[in-house]
Amino acid sequence: MSGEECCCAICGVILNDEVNIGSRQQSALRRRRELVRRRREGLPPTDDSTNGDDPAIDPFDDEPRDWHPYQEDQSYDPDLVSEESLEWLANVACVGYNPGVPGEHRSFLSETEPYEEPVSLVSRSMDRTESQPLGYHSVEEPNKPVAFPFHRECYIMLNRVQSATKHDSQVDPDLLYDIMAGLSSRDWYRLEIDYGPVSWDPWGWATVPGEEFVVTNPTDVVDFYNHLREKLVSGDFPPSPEKVLPGPASLDADPFYKLSGELICEIALTVPYDELLSLRSASRAFYNATQSNGFWRSRITVDMPWLWELETTLKTLTDQIDYKKLYA
Repeated sequence: MSGEECCCAICGVILNDEVNIGSRQQSALRRRRELVRRRREGLPPTDDSTNGDDPAIDPFDDEPRDWHPYQEDQSYDPDLVSEESLEWLANVACVGYNPGVPGEHRSFLSETEPYEEPVSLVSRSMDRTESQPLGYHSVEEPNKPVAFPFHRECYIMLNRVQSATKHDSQVDPDLLYDIMAGLSSRDWYRLEIDYGPVSWDPWGWATVPGEEFVVTNPTDVVDFYNHLREKLVSGDFPPSPEKVLPGPASLDADPFYKLSGELICEIALTVPYDELLSLRSASRAFYNATQSNGFWRSRITVDMPWLWELETTLKTLTDQIDYKKLYA
């Protein structure tokens, strides 16, 4: 994608597992977590350069340091990531284009080696057994095919979303390549899309304490669903910010009463959540049609299609769940 450090075209994260993990010494943990806390609260970092003092370190702690502040400021929390949990970052594939193939379908999916500079791609088809060497070219080189690398797990997620939302259709390599090519730039080492809260510095990927979530394997969801199950069972959710429904003077004052119940439910499942709250607040017809627990369970599948294992999780619960609380 570029001559600089290259990132996953799908998630925007680094394409190897060479990620800094911080020290486990208590002094380092305290310092790093204080740095994360202050950043999240919008506070400036503490100035620990004066006289070499670190306010996050106990002055009576005689444990010799095995770390340096500069390194810790660019390292992840060892309680949140490990070498094993980062291995998925080196499981890399790509979508490429072979102009020498006859016919319309010239794009392909291929396994690759973890990203190094320069990149060397070996075309081992993810769907077929044939293989052949493939030269890599960056977007700065005109008139040469470009390969767009990504994590295998990210592609699995993309394919699963495609299958869930497009009636079991699979990702089309030709369409995927065309889209990524249209979003590429000569000046960037990732696509020109919003990757969310992922940090980069001017030279490429940046390891930022507090952003361990960006290197979490998206297919490793066991802990997430265990946590979700505990939350659902406890019912420990904040109160909903929804406004209290005002009582209309008459049914004639509510134009939505002229619509069928089926149409109201379809609208309620389609509009954004904030607009749904407004409709529930303004219309008793919408309010009544969206009171059932079954409606909110259906709404979850619309707003949170990535909760694929939710049904399996719910089957393990014996108590009735108030699904509307998930929107609080």
